Amino acid sequence: MNCGFEMRLSTIWWSHSNTYSLTAKEERRLIAQMANDEHCEFIAKQIEAHCPQGKLKALAFCRNVTHARMMSEVMGERYHTAYLTGRNDIGERIRAYNDLQSDSASLEILFTVDILNEGVDIPGVNMVLFLRPTESSTIFIQQLGRGLRKYDNKPYVTVLDFIGNSYKRSVQIAFALSSLAENFVVEKRLMASLVRDDFVALGLSEYGVEIRIDDLSKEEILDFIDQENFNAIKYLKQDYFNFKKYMSSEFYPWHMDYLNNDCAPDLIRFMSIKIGGKKTGCYYNFLTGIGEEHLPVFTEEQTAFIGYLSGLLPLVRPHEFEIVRCLMNGTGRIEELDQELSEKIPGYRKEQLEHALQFLKVVTRGNDTLSLCIKLDD
Repeated sequence: MNCGFEMRLSTIWWSHSNTYSLTAKEERRLIAQMANDEHCEFIAKQIEAHCPQGKLKALAFCRNVTHARMMSEVMGERYHTAYLTGRNDIGERIRAYNDLQSDSASLEILFTVDILNEGVDIPGVNMVLFLRPTESSTIFIQQLGRGLRKYDNKPYVTVLDFIGNSYKRSVQIAFALSSLAENFVVEKRLMASLVRDDFVALGLSEYGVEIRIDDLSKEEILDFIDQENFNAIKYLKQDYFNFKKYMSSEFYPWHMDYLNNDCAPDLIRFMSIKIGGKKTGCYYNFLTGIGEEHLPVFTEEQTAFIGYLSGLLPLVRPHEFEIVRCLMNGTGRIEELDQELSEKIPGYRKEQLEHALQFLKVVTRGNDTLSLCIKLDD
């Protein structure tokens, strides 16, 4: 994040039912409520309370064309406003963007509908207004990003969110902020800790960032985190692509990249997930399952062998690796194995063998012998 910003989660009338589909009549009634004088008066008061110095340059994200038009008309009694939709041509859009950023032009608030997500650069924006629920976390983050650009004489951006009772929005904000952590893996305990402490651990205060989540929203977010399955494919994909972005690589991260980076996700999770009802079994199958590009092409036999080797993981300590290697080479008697480990591993003790056997799930034990319990399919 390149500039400090101020975030306030305002509590307003919005209810959970608004996420469901509405009839045309219900839609018109909802829009009328969203753009009535009382609602707009509240919005105007919040704008004035958090208005930056100098000219106001606000982007407001609306539910639909009617909502944008009505908001522009009602708020136009207090500010210089305009609205843009997909019906406006490129020239009209560019003029509006330039007028909003210009200190000499009068435009103060630009109401928009679904045209300012990705690929639009208006760095001069100093306030973002969320006036509608957004089901997609990706779109929400893209919209938020419209204001998070450095610009001359812009020390921060103010974000006013008027979707107060929507727990999904609260969760979106929590996920967006959690992605700023050094450990960018979507991990349950980390997220819960960040939410409880208002994200203080991110160290954003040195950039002028102040984050406060009201108690009700915090409780809803923590309940969601507690009940959510963070081993679901959508989270593992997010972890993977976050790590790939961190590595600044066009190609997929290698196994050693996970071992050499403390912030890397757990590779074993990628090997244990089911995609399309079938367990991946190895990193390669996970990559193909999520549609990763630039992958080598393996035969079925080669893929099966990769799965066989992956089934031996995790091997955390050197003597665990040596145990598996010896068993693969035919050394199965515990006495012989103990002798080989003592010769190859400095400081080796017999207790280490016993300890390792408690965690090596691929090894079965007889009276005085050991064997691998997984087999390569014919």
